[in-house]
Amino acid sequence: YSQWLNPNAVQIATDRSGALYILSAVRNSSPLPPSLVTKVSADGRTILWQNNPGFAVQTMAVDPNGGVYVIPAWTGETTSTFVAKLSANGTGVAWKRPIGSVLESGSIVAADSTGRAYLAGLCETNSATDPSSLMTCVVRLNAAGSAVDYTAQVKGVVTSLAGDGSGAAFVAGYVPGGEASFLARVAPDGSTGFYSVMPLRRGVSTALALDANGNAVVYASGVLQRFDSAGTATLSTTVPGGL
Repeated sequence: YSQWLNPNAVQIATDRSGALYILSAVRNSSPLPPSLVTKVSADGRTILWQNNPGFAVQTMAVDPNGGVYVIPAWTGETTSTFVAKLSANGTGVAWKRPIGSVLESGSIVAADSTGRAYLAGLCETNSATDPSSLMTCVVRLNAAGSAVDYTAQVKGVVTSLAGDGSGAAFVAGYVPGGEASFLARVAPDGSTGFYSVMPLRRGVSTALALDANGNAVVYASGVLQRFDSAGTATLSTTVPGGL
């Protein structure tokens, strides 16, 4: 199928029904205008709704049940951030939860099958003079968006984030000052899980996804690896021509 949508699409996601969610945003205008999230039916023939949340969106996440979570675009005037869940009928926002000044910048969002939202970004308390000490803060919200379940810290700079049905968070990124990437797991109660370090070529991001069994699959520098919940690598393969 083929479907005409608003220009400037920057992200696409899907739910377990196969419906598509497209985030459209304008990046070369100041101040940034509101973004648009479009939901398209699984067969691609029908635009089910288009939601303008009323602010510029940096990134979105979609849970398996079709819940859409967004965070605002970061600007030089931003002093705090929030997570918002869009209404299921495509009109406005169902809830919005401020996070305060825990996160400094570069935040990303994820969601799990129970509707909990996860947010990760550089901790606001990082030292600007010592890049090797940079820490990522991970925040989990409950499914109602009414409270923060936990806030945890992971050493390094986050580039990918995922949450599983148990409430654990998986964080992947790079370690400043060295050619290394990391994969970390934050346990469902917010305590430290595991922290695995892998080689990484400079200028390459670390990508992360969870499989149906809750294993973490990481790709960086042309190598695809799978880790179980204990942090043990159960698969490692080189992708020909991979970056």
